[in-house]
Amino acid sequence: MSLTLQFILAMSCVLPAIPGLLKFRKAGSNYHPFLLLLFAAVVTELLADIPMLLYNDYSIQSVVYPFYFIIEIFLMLLFYRLNNIIASTFWVYAIPLTGLVVYMVNYYYRHSFENWLAGYCTTGFTIINLLLAIKLLSNEIFETKIPPLKNPKMIIAFGCTLFYSYYLLVKIFISLSVQTDLYKSIFSVHQIINVVSYIIFTWAVIWIPGKIKY
Repeated sequence: MSLTLQFILAMSCVLPAIPGLLKFRKAGSNYHPFLLLLFAAVVTELLADIPMLLYNDYSIQSVVYPFYFIIEIFLMLLFYRLNNIIASTFWVYAIPLTGLVVYMVNYYYRHSFENWLAGYCTTGFTIINLLLAIKLLSNEIFETKIPPLKNPKMIIAFGCTLFYSYYLLVKIFISLSVQTDLYKSIFSVHQIINVVSYIIFTWAVIWIPGKIKY
C-alpha cells in the first residue's frame, strides 16, 4: 500500500468530524467527548502522516500516537460515564493517568514510548474499551425503543465494537508473528476497518439529537 493511499485512508476520520463540528454546539453534553475524539483524530493524523507523506519520516508518529491513545481512552471513558455505562468518575481519570505514567516512565528510562510494557498497556485499555462498547450496545438493544439505524449511541457502540475487536486481533497476530508479509496484510485490512468504522461514526453523528429544551 502506497504512502499516499495510507494517508487518504487515515484521513477518513474527517468524514464524521465535519458533521460533528456542525452539530457540536447543539448536541447534548453526553456526546461531546465522542465528538472531541473525532476532532483529535483529525489533528493527530495530520501531525503524524504529513511528515510521513512528504519526507518519509515516521518518527513523529512514535510521539503523536501514544498521546492520542491517552486522549482516546480518557474521552471514551468520559463518554461511557456520561451515558451511565461507568458508575464512577474515578476510573475516567485513574485509567488514563495510569497509561500516561507508564508512557512517561518508559520514555524517561528508554527514550521511547514503545516497549513491551506500553504494548500491554495499550492492549489492556483496548480490552476495556471493547467491553464497555459491548455493554453500551447491549443496553441500547434491550433498553431503548429507538430504531437501530437512528440510534446514535447504538451505532457508535457498534462501530467501536468493530474497531476495537479488530485492533485487538491485530495486536495478538503481531505479537505471535514477525512475518513481514503477514504484517502488511494485517495492516492493510486494519486500514480498511478504520475507514468502515469512520463511515459508521459519520452515520451516528448525523443522528445525534439536539439538546432538549425545557
